[in-house]
Amino acid sequence: MVEVKTAMRSGDIPEIMTKATQNAGMAPFSNFNGIFAFEKRNLNIGTNINQNLRNSLNSSNGEVNYICLGENIFIKFWGAREKQEDNLDRMYSFYKIDDLAFSYFISNMVENIAPDKVFDKSWFLYPIQNEFGKEFYNVMDLKNK
Repeated sequence: MVEVKTAMRSGDIPEIMTKATQNAGMAPFSNFNGIFAFEKRNLNIGTNINQNLRNSLNSSNGEVNYICLGENIFIKFWGAREKQEDNLDRMYSFYKIDDLAFSYFISNMVENIAPDKVFDKSWFLYPIQNEFGKEFYNVMDLKNK
């Protein structure tokens, strides 16, 4: 499922996230529940994350697992041990990947919907092809409470 918005402002976040979280209950076996906003407006991403976004992500508890905020910000929810780091639990990772957030959102959607069709095609799906990939552009992680 994807909730598509023209723009996302700080005041819009609680309602949008609540609706998307509730919608996850309609498709309990879906691996993808995302919010796609063409523009982000007045949203701080970085060390001082917007409080509405922080609270809404904690309330969602991973039910909303992919978010695109304009062309530069991509947010992904990682489940327990999914990132294959010893100290990882459940968290949202924020990536500032200039001009590629749309691409990463859509690529993750395709990979979740039809993983067998895109197996071994990361070169096509994920345009950052250095040794760290998008992880090089990780600006912060938010542990899920």
